Amino acid sequence: MSRKEELELIENGADDFEIDQILNERYKRILDEYVNPAQGLTLNALLDRFWKVSLSKETHGAQYELYHNFWRKQLGNRTLSEIRKGDIAVARDSLENLAPSTQNKYVYSLSSVFEFAVDREWLEDNPCRKLKSLKVKNARSRWLAPEELERLYEECRISNNPHLYLAVRISIQTGCRRGELFPKKSYKKDKEGRPLRDPQRVFDCYAGGLKWENVDLEQGLLLLTHTKTGLNRKVAVTGDALDLLRDLRKTPCISGYVFHTNGTPVAGQTPLRESFEGACKRAGLEDFHWHDLRHCCASYLAQSKATDLEIAIQLGHSGTDLVKRYAHLREDNSLELVHKVERQSGVK
Repeated sequence: MSRKEELELIENGADDFEIDQILNERYKRILDEYVNPAQGLTLNALLDRFWKVSLSKETHGAQYELYHNFWRKQLGNRTLSEIRKGDIAVARDSLENLAPSTQNKYVYSLSSVFEFAVDREWLEDNPCRKLKSLKVKNARSRWLAPEELERLYEECRISNNPHLYLAVRISIQTGCRRGELFPKKSYKKDKEGRPLRDPQRVFDCYAGGLKWENVDLEQGLLLLTHTKTGLNRKVAVTGDALDLLRDLRKTPCISGYVFHTNGTPVAGQTPLRESFEGACKRAGLEDFHWHDLRHCCASYLAQSKATDLEIAIQLGHSGTDLVKRYAHLREDNSLELVHKVERQSGVK
């Protein structure tokens, strides 16, 4: 029925039921035109909806903005029905200067957006599912021998960064990530919670990091709340690390962060990274990064006969698969495990 016919029917005295039918049909046609992906919903529009509904203002920020801006530039003006697996692959190929794992992250970010559309029946299938992920061979198990670790500690002690030694000690003891200790800078967002696409990158607040409210100096426990898995976990600190924390508590930061300089939180970005890289260079450590402190913790635990589950809990892994890379460090424990089985079973 045309718009003219609808108006004529209403003017000629259509009853309420007929009018409702006319309005419902018109509303359905409007939805098909503007919401149904086959009738014009663009990737840009879908990304806007996804930001508004699915992304956390605190957890998601600059990194997701980077991924999504890439897809806006590559495919943003296309309707969802026009985007094919090959289009996504070609766009990903333009990222050839990045590591395969990073290229995969770009695709994963887009896949989440398409899954959002599939769940709402705006799209029949997610084209990213059909695109095979690039092979990644970047697993690291770099850890320090005792003499290397002592050299690193010494250089951290004399570093111009007053927090470097304590942060490294805690990282070695607990295996925590840098973002679990130090906050990240967050930037101003629009009314829908998305970071403003502003070249000036207007600084707004801090996100994540360790706060004094989550530090128990009596028990020597840290509650890590900004974890990769989204699950809080407690880790213990001891020795001079705990002593230094107690000293640091005497000069609290107004905003509550443990690591600060004159009341300003220390963000785990350029200044900290440069201090750490300088200490590694002076200590003669090659190819050693901050994240490798986690590998040190895991390696020392494996050598001390900790189980996969114990290591996974300490590092905050969601499973034990990632821990298997440290299995070779405790192969000499196999005989002792056999002895335990024999003793438990009563075999002499």
